[in-house]
Amino acid sequence: MTPEEKREMVRQQVASKIHWGAEDTEVYQWLAAKHGIIGSTADEMLATAHRAKRKAVRKRAMIHLVFSGVGIAGCSFALWLMSFGRVSGSWRGMRFGYAIYGVAIGLITCTGIFLKNLYYLLTGDDVRSVE
Repeated sequence: MTPEEKREMVRQQVASKIHWGAEDTEVYQWLAAKHGIIGSTADEMLATAHRAKRKAVRKRAMIHLVFSGVGIAGCSFALWLMSFGRVSGSWRGMRFGYAIYGVAIGLITCTGIFLKNLYYLLTGDDVRSVE
């Protein structure tokens, strides 16, 4: 194995460790102990791995934003439809029982997921694994 191939293999391993949520100190120690890589080379490998992780976090956050946005729209529409049975404070008309509470909880949940993933999209910071 040539030195360039070995370096590329180590870069991929560093990227995988960061991708799966390993801490920087753990990766630094692993690089120093296993491969003898320290200093600016190790910093460069970690910076590249963090950029790749932020990109993956933003991609996942965008997908979750779309689906939670659809959930918000659907729950809002359902609540709007349910409100027609309660015009002027009347409880006559369309009767949904406890369904309105379920839809409201769904709306609150989708809104929370939307806001959390909006934060991840804007910052790219997530300590968890990307997968």
